[in-house]
Amino acid sequence: MTLDVRFELQQAIVENQLVLHYQPIVSTRDRALVAVEALVRWRHPTRGILPPSQFVPALERAGLARDLTLWVLREAISQSAVWKRDRQPLAVAVNMSPENLRDPHFRR
Repeated sequence: MTLDVRFELQQAIVENQLVLHYQPIVSTRDRALVAVEALVRWRHPTRGILPPSQFVPALERAGLARDLTLWVLREAISQSAVWKRDRQPLAVAVNMSPENLRDPHFRR
């Protein structure tokens, strides 16, 4: 991994170039909305909106998985609080890297 790519990935996190899209999770019984899944995208300044498959592997190789997950958690919790305040409480699912689950500091 080049230093430029690592720098770009760090900048994406620090400069809020990332955005969460929320995919609905519905009940199969009555089709009611029961939760959402937070899906990260990168609003790359020159390449446009990038799906996770185009940046998460490089981010993990750069050792930035924890930073990404913390960013996603902060954003998802913040949005969840807005929905709760607006009386639209929803459970929010967040994807995590296996690296996060192995990190003893992360699990606290």
